[in-house]
Amino acid sequence: MSDSKEPKGIGFYNIKSGETLYAKSEAQIQAFINSSDMGINASRGQDYGWRIDPEWVKKIREFRADEGRMALLSTKNNGENPTNTQVLYAIYGEQVRRYESKLEDDSSPYEEQYLQAISSKKTEEPVASKTEQKPSR
Repeated sequence: MSDSKEPKGIGFYNIKSGETLYAKSEAQIQAFINSSDMGINASRGQDYGWRIDPEWVKKIREFRADEGRMALLSTKNNGENPTNTQVLYAIYGEQVRRYESKLEDDSSPYEEQYLQAISSKKTEEPVASKTEQKPSR
């Protein structure tokens, strides 16, 4: 994913229709998960064919292979091994933070140039003398 583009969201692929949809909000993500084989009601016939998009499955695997990222997420999860849902939220959160940071950086593209200019220039105006001149007699 390019940091300059807004994240599409977490992809979900429907094995019944071949459709791929993207969810951004926690409620949308949870709804897709609940209507998938990962949902709590899947055993009750409420699996509507939604699966994590193959691209996201790869991202989950990469994340799980990264010991540092997993340790950080485990720490946030009171030492428990993170679920795939928690890993999804972590990955998407990273994408959103990078995007928002990029937007912030791009909001004032000449600020760095300005700050460098004012910090590198010394005052070139002569400083007024503080010695008093005595009136001539």
